[in-house]
Amino acid sequence: KFTNYQNIESPALYTELCKENVISGSAKGQNKNQVKYLNPGTGEFLYPTDIVITKNPFKDEQLMMITDMGNNRVSIFKKYKIGFERRFRFFRFLGDSEEIINPISITVSVTGKVYVLEGNFMDTEGQKIKIFYPEKDENLNNSSKINYKIDSSKEIVLKKLDKIKNIRAVKIRIDDKGMLAICDVNNEKIHILGEKINNL
Repeated sequence: KFTNYQNIESPALYTELCKENVISGSAKGQNKNQVKYLNPGTGEFLYPTDIVITKNPFKDEQLMMITDMGNNRVSIFKKYKIGFERRFRFFRFLGDSEEIINPISITVSVTGKVYVLEGNFMDTEGQKIKIFYPEKDENLNNSSKINYKIDSSKEIVLKKLDKIKNIRAVKIRIDDKGMLAICDVNNEKIHILGEKINNL
C-alpha cells in the first residue's frame, strides 16, 4: 500500500514503481514534502534539463516529455484519470533501444516529430539532434496507439553545417512552420534551421 499524495511534493509525476512502500514519512528533521525512494525507478531523474507538453497525434490525450540527462533517456508521461482528477503518470521512454547521450533539450513539431538535442560536447563528429517519428500502433496493449521510431540517416549533426562553427548548443525549439531554433552559448547566437541557416 502506498502513502497518499498529500506528502508528495510533485504528485503529478509520482509513479508507483516499487513493490514496497517507497515514500518516507515526515521523519524528524526532514521536510514533510521530501520524497525518498528505496529503489531506483523510471519515476526518478538525474539532472532533468528540459520539458515539453504536446498532444498525441493519434489520440486525444496530452503527453509530457522530459530530458533526463544523467540517465541518458527521455521519459514520457501521459495524463491518466486518478479519482476525479487527471494527472501525469509515467508512460514509457522515447524510442525502444536507441541510444541517447546526455539529452539536454527537446521540442516537438506540429506533426508530432520529436527533436532531441544531445549534450555530448566531446563527440568529434559534433553535437547531434536526433529525430523521432511517431507511428500508429494497433497493438491492443498500447492504449495510446503510439510508438516513436528514429531515422539515424536524418539526424542533424551541427558540426557539419557550414555556417555553424564551434557550436555549443544548449536549447532547441521548433515553430509551426518547421523552423528549428538553436541556442548557441559558445558563439552567443541563435541559429535558425529550415530551408537555410540564418543568424539572428
